Amino acid sequence: MPVIPDTEKIFCVGLNYHSHRQETGRPETEYPTMFTRYANTQVGQGQPLIKPRVSNEFDYEAELAVVIGKRARHVRKERALEYVAGYSCYNDATLRDWQRHTSQFTPGKNFVGTGGFGPWLVTTDEIPDPSRLSIALRLNGKEMQRSTTDLLIFPVPVLIEYLSTFTELVPGDVIPTGTPSGVGFKRTPPVFMKAGDVVEVDISGVGVLRSEYARVNPQQAVPTLIDGDRVLTQSLSIIEYLEETHPLPPLLPASPPERARIRSLALLIACDIHPLDNLRVLRYLLHVLKVSNDAKDIWYQHWIAEGLRALETMLSSDPRTGAFCHGDAATLADVCLIPQIFNAQRVGMDLKAFPTAMRIFDACMKLPAFDRAQPSKQPDAY
Repeated sequence: MPVIPDTEKIFCVGLNYHSHRQETGRPETEYPTMFTRYANTQVGQGQPLIKPRVSNEFDYEAELAVVIGKRARHVRKERALEYVAGYSCYNDATLRDWQRHTSQFTPGKNFVGTGGFGPWLVTTDEIPDPSRLSIALRLNGKEMQRSTTDLLIFPVPVLIEYLSTFTELVPGDVIPTGTPSGVGFKRTPPVFMKAGDVVEVDISGVGVLRSEYARVNPQQAVPTLIDGDRVLTQSLSIIEYLEETHPLPPLLPASPPERARIRSLALLIACDIHPLDNLRVLRYLLHVLKVSNDAKDIWYQHWIAEGLRALETMLSSDPRTGAFCHGDAATLADVCLIPQIFNAQRVGMDLKAFPTAMRIFDACMKLPAFDRAQPSKQPDAY
């Protein structure tokens, strides 16, 4: 988890290295450029940053984070470091297109799970002077940013003086102090983070904040289940593992013929529908084959409809279909079906031709577990 998971306030500083200000073409300012983050935007050491589906411009920013140790109000800069508990690494990762919607940075900085904060807190007895640190960022082992904190335009004491003048700082408040030059969107061509990348923020005397996700799952995809020292990938294998280790309520019945029917329904969805509307496939269509967005949606709707037509026939013609795909309790088949209905709804498909599937969808969504798992309630939906 983040170093301070439930911080009251996160005050981020923009354009606080001359090199970064110059690469962005911004003018000098008399006062610090401030914006806020929220606690739910942060993840900790080894946790993956979450790239929202609404943007492909997910950029990195290495920063030194200051953690406040005691209440501070109207603090002079000469005494400001007395109010610091310690320091940590911060990746103030940014959705650049959302950051540029207006002159305010807030939208691009506050998607859930987009800020890395860790690996730990180094106290001020180990770092008495935060202006003597080196800071670097590596993306998949390649150094992208490097500077030293003595080059901050507004040093840590000045920032604390400024912030404590207009608000009270309390223990646990976090101040990411700004990033040096080398950010991805100012490179030629631009470099943005993608699934599977390993990003490291390295600050001397503090440590290395690292995302390990690519090493956890070589496929660089979700889902991944980590249970103790076991790492499992692929949805169906994870579901069956959970079924065997947590058998109540059962997703597969005891009877072999019934188990086979449920698996055939589940595999129709998992093998014949899902691979063709997978997000990686859709991105390949758009960005490599250069099909239009309308053509991509036609592809999407065609293959979902093909699969749902077959499924609808299998469900409506079999007396074993009940309130759910098989009988009157949710099974593995329902777990596979519901995400594809959401996919179809997202692209505006007319689903009236599949009344049995939609009746089952409505029944599932009345169950708390399905309701909690719907896409709009997941972190990457925001």
